[in-house]
Amino acid sequence: MDPRSRLVALAKTADAHSLAEGALWIAAEAHPDLDVPRGLARLDAFGHRAAERLTPDMDVDRAASAVARLLFEEESFRGNVEDYYDPRNSFLDDVLERRLGIPITLAVVYVAVAARAGLVAAGVGLPGHFVVRAERHGRHRLLDPFHGGALLDRAECQALVARARPGGGPLDPRWLEPVTTRQIFVRMLANLKATYSALGDWPCALGASERIVLLAPDALEELRDRGTLRARVGQSVAAVRDWEAYLERAPGASDASVVKGRLQALRRVLASLN
Repeated sequence: MDPRSRLVALAKTADAHSLAEGALWIAAEAHPDLDVPRGLARLDAFGHRAAERLTPDMDVDRAASAVARLLFEEESFRGNVEDYYDPRNSFLDDVLERRLGIPITLAVVYVAVAARAGLVAAGVGLPGHFVVRAERHGRHRLLDPFHGGALLDRAECQALVARARPGGGPLDPRWLEPVTTRQIFVRMLANLKATYSALGDWPCALGASERIVLLAPDALEELRDRGTLRARVGQSVAAVRDWEAYLERAPGASDASVVKGRLQALRRVLASLN
């Protein structure tokens, strides 16, 4: 199965099983021998164990904490604070194996396991930090998988955002709403792109960017970035196409003159080769 085609198909869905499967297909591009059904089976096993800990009378706080205790105390999942930018933190198969991840991959684990246990949960994309929203009996609560599944109130969410965006202003209530499967995939790939770019691994950064464009074709800045990465790996003709499309679709962009200069320089290089 082609990982990219499957990822695009799963991005149209809204269930926790598809979210976990898509996260595994993201990893499959780096790990061609990855056994996706095996990864899903591991999550199923955690889910069955979590279900044994939930009772019908539990409110959302108790239910959410019960799933968190299984994952973060018994199974020792935790945030990788020592090596946050290790690419393995973004691959769900590695996270399941090593019990280490970043906020978004740990959130995917939590959401997948909670769903299998009968607890509704979804990802919430705070600026600079990803958390989970659990729902039960008409009430909801946010929790932080990167910090042991700690329950969060509004003030604590504000503090998380303030650390990520100093001086960024008050908490926008829209940030507390669940995000879509597609948005989670895009954010996971954006993390990978940033990680690989920091490492100077331009081919892998390009692979992440290509998938973001597939998932979000209207994200014009990503179209521009794909052109930049294509230029870095020597795909000059493709880079020209991306930059031309970016300038055509976003002529008033703040960086239009910069991109136009790069485009002209690359065209000159190509012309000199003919």
